[in-house]
Amino acid sequence: MTSGLNIERLIVAVEAVGIGQRAFDDVLYYVKTRTQFGQPIGHFRALQHGIAETATKLTAARLLTYYCADLLDDGQLAPAQASAAKLMATESAKEAAL
Repeated sequence: MTSGLNIERLIVAVEAVGIGQRAFDDVLYYVKTRTQFGQPIGHFRALQHGIAETATKLTAARLLTYYCADLLDDGQLAPAQASAAKLMATESAKEAAL
C-alpha cells in the first residue's frame, strides 16, 4: 500500500517535467530563430553550454520521476524518492523557464 502523499509528490514531479520540457522546447525554438550578428543565437557557445546543462537536468528529473513511479507501482512507499523526484523536477522546470 502506498501513501497518498507520495503519489501526490509524484504527480507534481510529472507535471513539472512536462512544464520544464515545454519551456525548454520554446527556448530551443527561440535560439534557432533569433539572429544576432548574422547568425542564430544558438550558435553562440555560451548559450549552448546553458542549454546543454538544462537539457541534462530535465533528463535526470524525468528519469528520477520514472524510477519513483516504478517503485510506487510495485507497492513500495518510497518517500525519499518521491520527494527527490518532486524537488529535481520542479527545480529543473524553474531553470528551464528562467
